[in-house]
Amino acid sequence: MSIAGAKLYTWKNQAGESVFSDRPPVSGIAYEVVDAVSGSRRAPSAGDETSESGSVEASKNIDPILCEKAQMNLIALQSESTVVVRGDDGASRELTGAEREIAKQTAQAQI
Repeated sequence: MSIAGAKLYTWKNQAGESVFSDRPPVSGIAYEVVDAVSGSRRAPSAGDETSESGSVEASKNIDPILCEKAQMNLIALQSESTVVVRGDDGASRELTGAEREIAKQTAQAQI
């Protein structure tokens, strides 16, 4: 796997801690795009990947369905149960500890 041209996304969680991910945060959370090779940072642009809502702009509307789903996800993520997700290749796999923390932060931000 080549990292040339790879992008990371970074933002601050509710505790003010930096979060890094290979995917942008959900709509409504300000973030920066980080070049994986040079480490340079820039604001998101129209050509960047977007969050699940399809918008790089922060959403000013509260989506009650998204909030309810996020609450259910947070309950599962905070439990001792194994959390299984479907990867980009369609295969099921268990979340790693780091992925679980990112998912918790994302769910909290959605709520």
